[in-house]
Amino acid sequence: MTAVEEVVELSIVVATNRPVKVLKEILTSIFETSPLTTEVIVINDDPKRKISEKDFIVFPNLDFSTNDKFQISILNNDSNKGPGYSRNRGVEIAKGSYILFIDDDDEIDLSILGCLNEVNNNADIVCLGFEDTSGVFTNYDLQSKLPNRECFESEILQIAFINNTFLPAQIQPYLFHKSFLEENKIRFPDAYVGEDLAFNTMAMLKCRIILNLPGFFYRYVSRPGTLKSSQGVDRSLDLLQCLLDINNFKNNILQMDKISNSFCKEILIFYQSLFCMRVLLADKESDVPFISSEYSNEEDFRLFNDAFNNKHPIKDLRNHIDKYANEVKILCVQNLLPVLKNFTKVFVFCVGSLGRAIARLVLEGCKKEVIFVDAMFDKFPTKQVDGLEIISPEHLDHSGDSKCVIICNPQPAIEKKIANEIKKKENSLGLKSSKLIFGSQVIKESAMSFFGKCEVVF
Repeated sequence: MTAVEEVVELSIVVATNRPVKVLKEILTSIFETSPLTTEVIVINDDPKRKISEKDFIVFPNLDFSTNDKFQISILNNDSNKGPGYSRNRGVEIAKGSYILFIDDDDEIDLSILGCLNEVNNNADIVCLGFEDTSGVFTNYDLQSKLPNRECFESEILQIAFINNTFLPAQIQPYLFHKSFLEENKIRFPDAYVGEDLAFNTMAMLKCRIILNLPGFFYRYVSRPGTLKSSQGVDRSLDLLQCLLDINNFKNNILQMDKISNSFCKEILIFYQSLFCMRVLLADKESDVPFISSEYSNEEDFRLFNDAFNNKHPIKDLRNHIDKYANEVKILCVQNLLPVLKNFTKVFVFCVGSLGRAIARLVLEGCKKEVIFVDAMFDKFPTKQVDGLEIISPEHLDHSGDSKCVIICNPQPAIEKKIANEIKKKENSLGLKSSKLIFGSQVIKESAMSFFGKCEVVF
């Protein structure tokens, strides 16, 4: 492969822990559609399998030697470090004016970037189109509320997020000017989950000029297999690390206006909810009563508080996670019991981290029968998740009257969208309206109470 002689306009960072062949389709798309001088930086996060540029010769459609506008660089991690650490390595060596972060097996079309230099090349952040194969996550509505192919100030984007179009939880639909990242020392938290939103939050708090380029750019491929990332104590600690990093970053900003403060507050609350959601999944099923807080003591809460005052690292909380999980359980069940008292069966809509956490609370804490509902139900061969039955949304319509449905997505805007679809379907079929509960609200209220009990205030 020849070195790029021209100035690199775009650096694309892709962290992967899978075989090189997985990258074939997305590399081919980059190679064929990028109108810019581009470098792809592949960070291999699987220490058992070292890769080099020679491994990419197996792709017959990618003749790097004849294209002086494309090059590829390889970094191998010595141990499994996760996406946050890996992407930071990519940022350090990136030569492009702009940096893009992508996954290894999604779909991309860079053609729209052909107008980048014509419109403006000084924006700190460029917003691009994003959708996913499940149809749940898309930012097209967000983009329609922003100036079209024009530069604008960051507060316009922050207001759009405050209005709950959806939070900037995906890293893929944004280009970041490298000089902007360097000037403001913006990096990913060293985490496996939550790192995208944390990075975007820090960038959007400091950016001055944003450019919006509507149109198809990136399609995220949704897979049930991503559920495994939600489990374990380490993932709970990851979210606390992201929360702490954002808070420290915010506290180092000398002056923040009212809109930026509101934007940041929404995201800090969101992370508190995410932590409580994940800690419930990390906790083992136990016989600890849901009605008593005696399992924890003041020392546990003080230690939590000290971590957010930077007195010791987040990882020191590892041995206390079970106790924190019990506190969160108690708070959540106290919120759920009154609204579920007239139901023996509860449908949990959406199999994700939040849905699985809510299902455990309803099953173990409220002693109700639980059935999952998800549009991707056919992707589960056993028709079960965590030992519970899973059905399609269509089957939900034929599940009798007086249903209770807990809609679960960490982003309330998406829950509202699903709720509206359920109501519309029930009206068209002449069905009795279901009792609809938002799982995110249950967790949010419990999270606020838990962090308040620990005297952690942001």
